[in-house]
Amino acid sequence: MWDDQKTRKRWERRKVDLTVSDLSDQKFAEAYLRGKNLSGKNLSRTDLHRANMIRAEFEGANLESANLTEARLVEANLSGANLSRADLRGAELNDANMTGANLSHANLSNQNFPHVSAYFVDLSGANLSGANLEGAIMADGNLRGADLSDANLSGANLCRINLSGANLSGANLTNATLWGANLFCANLSGADLTDVRLKNAMMPDGTIHD
Repeated sequence: MWDDQKTRKRWERRKVDLTVSDLSDQKFAEAYLRGKNLSGKNLSRTDLHRANMIRAEFEGANLESANLTEARLVEANLSGANLSRADLRGAELNDANMTGANLSHANLSNQNFPHVSAYFVDLSGANLSGANLEGAIMADGNLRGADLSDANLSGANLCRINLSGANLSGANLTNATLWGANLFCANLSGADLTDVRLKNAMMPDGTIHD
């Protein structure tokens, strides 16, 4: 259970200077950064476990290999941010903006972020096994080689997305839109493709769906 008042007071007592551009390798676990503007900051390898970053601005920030486990990123702006190899297990990402973000090889297993906006996102090689991406908007994204086994992608907008070599075994793709998507060599074993839209998509065997 969260106690924002106690967390805020504890954080304020630390008197951390957030105006500096390099905040890498810091210990900011349970930090109170709600609504803060950290756009363009270097937060690589920083520990932000359970930090409150609701509606915070991270546009263009560097969060490579950051620990964001159980962090609160509801409605946060992560557009254009570098989150490659970041650990986001258990983070709250509802309604976060991840347009153009780099999440390559990030760990988002069992993550719950339905209806996330993530146009042009790079999730290549990311672990999204068991994740809930219901209604997500990920058009023109790169999920090449990503693990989406048992993920929920029902109703998702996956137009022109690159899913080549991705593991979609057991995934729920009901009512998803994959117009023009690249599914070459993707693993679709056990996936639910009920009412999925595949016009002009490249299938795992290299054929183009009509």
